[in-house]
Amino acid sequence: MRLRNLYIFFSLLILLPLGSLAQTKEHPWNVGLHIGKSEYNADIGDASFNWSQPYYGFAGLSLARYGNRSWDVMFNFNYGELGYWSDGDSIPTYTAGKFHGHMYGTHMDGTMLVKYKFSNGYIFKENSRIQLSLVFGTGLSWLWGENVYDWYITATPTMKKNFTAKDFIVSSGWHVNFKLSKRFNIYEQSLFVYTDHDGRDGFLIQNNDGYLMHNLGITYNFGKAISSYQSGDEFPYAAKKVECNCELFDRDSDGIIDKFDLCPDVPGTFQARGCPDRDWDGIPDQLDSCPDVYGLARFNGCPDTDGDGIPDNLDSCVTVPGLKQFNGCPDTDGDGIPDYKDDCPTVKGLKIFNGCPDSDGDSIPDNKDKCPREAGPRYNQGCPEIKESVKRIFEQALTGVQFQTSKSILLPKSFPILDNVVKICRENPTYYLIINGHTDAQGDADKNLKLSDDRANSVRLYLIKKGVPSARLESHGYGQTQPIDTNDSPEGRAKNRRVEFKVKIM
Repeated sequence: MRLRNLYIFFSLLILLPLGSLAQTKEHPWNVGLHIGKSEYNADIGDASFNWSQPYYGFAGLSLARYGNRSWDVMFNFNYGELGYWSDGDSIPTYTAGKFHGHMYGTHMDGTMLVKYKFSNGYIFKENSRIQLSLVFGTGLSWLWGENVYDWYITATPTMKKNFTAKDFIVSSGWHVNFKLSKRFNIYEQSLFVYTDHDGRDGFLIQNNDGYLMHNLGITYNFGKAISSYQSGDEFPYAAKKVECNCELFDRDSDGIIDKFDLCPDVPGTFQARGCPDRDWDGIPDQLDSCPDVYGLARFNGCPDTDGDGIPDNLDSCVTVPGLKQFNGCPDTDGDGIPDYKDDCPTVKGLKIFNGCPDSDGDSIPDNKDKCPREAGPRYNQGCPEIKESVKRIFEQALTGVQFQTSKSILLPKSFPILDNVVKICRENPTYYLIINGHTDAQGDADKNLKLSDDRANSVRLYLIKKGVPSARLESHGYGQTQPIDTNDSPEGRAKNRRVEFKVKIM
């Protein structure tokens, strides 16, 4: 059995056990208008979801009735265009070769459909604003128009044929409904329609013709509420009975007789036992903790926007799932401190530090510790102090690192000092060295800037050659811009010509 033939078999299988099905209990009838786009699918080609095809539009109306929580019945009428444009298509089993042209017609159909609603209380909640349904049905279709094809590759002449057709159709697809209010809805529906004939496109091969119909519409709910009450039965929804001298009197005209209406003087809904239900959630206003917001019965009519099991009226973080012990607010890192109080919400920390950790145990939280992996005193922002012996070596480097005149080549007498710096780096693997080069003010400023940068880089390269990882070093040149003494004396200029080492803890 070919795939498209399965549509008929599956649709009829679903339809056989269905009796008379009927939109909501309160307003069981539904009327709508829609517009849409048709897409032909037959021997000459498949336009399904093919946006390069011309737009063949239609319009229509629908009438539906509520049946029960799972099923509705609906009648659809459509009138508009149906067609397919061929541009260089070919049919493998047809000997005439490739062709271009079109099949175009005016289309009208009437279809009786049934909808299986997923928002039935078993799969999704019954009062969902967005409702998905499967749709199946049968009906009749009328099509009249023409086929025009120009053939090429072969010498076959142009084919033109007018036609009129009446078909039995089977439809199946989906229906998505969005509630705008108690009475108004918008919806999108897509149906595959399979006909019982072939040749509407001018070719008789082996597949019957079919087409997709996509439509957008708006509907209006109307009609009185459905009541399951019959004489002699107990009214199944009434919590108490109101005494009344007349059997069928309905003072508030809400469709529920006073005898079983908990609010006989105020119009109400069937689900709320005759009492008003402003938010249309099925919970009467006098029992609804959130009467103006659509909610859930298990939360006394209040919603749970973030789905964390805590109703919005008790949830301090309405839009983010959270924990009950934190009034519905999350604790992302699981440290027992809710995110809105946690200075480090993604890292498990300590309460005394507002949820931040203290990785090095120096009583300074990581978010305020300049050296979070090395313990250090508070006055040094959590970083360990540089040893006096290390400071002395760096002070020697100020004047001890020497270069050839006006060049960046290190003199051999600089090597012992730099070797001591290498030793310091090996003994302190968390040290990160910044090497800064400086010159005096003699000569051209731009040349001095480049010279200082080259000299600082020469020191960096020497340390790398001796085994210090390059990732722990950086160098900069500042030329004559940062003097530490006067440039008017030989002694001052000698002090200004220097290499400085600064230490950061990684």
